[in-house]
Amino acid sequence: MSAEGCLFCALVAGRIPARRVYEDAAHVAFFPLKHIEPGHTLLVPKRHADYVFDMADADYQALWAAAKRIAPAIRAVTGAARVGVAVEGFSVPHVHVHLVPINALNDLNPAREQAIADERADALAAALRAALRA
Repeated sequence: MSAEGCLFCALVAGRIPARRVYEDAAHVAFFPLKHIEPGHTLLVPKRHADYVFDMADADYQALWAAAKRIAPAIRAVTGAARVGVAVEGFSVPHVHVHLVPINALNDLNPAREQAIADERADALAAALRAALRA
């Protein structure tokens, strides 16, 4: 898929609404529609890339540096023991890193996805944004 028809490129451009929790010059982090665990966050590069291992070295390193910046805030806000990471790229063919608060081995299972109430998502997003500003 080209950047032209890409769902995440449209989100980055602001044509699709998202509950954004972090943004820098090269990345956007936001909540998916369904969370594996409340606080589940997707991190995407603003520049379209289909496959994580095809990214230029600098872009790849910047992606993981952004993930490292966001994960401690997710952990602090949710109280999770760890933040699990998954990169699969099949659901939307634009590089995206799932950062999921986890407390046990099977917590990263995507079969656990579910919607969370808007009020809870808004509160979590606000807490994450505040933690990232700190």
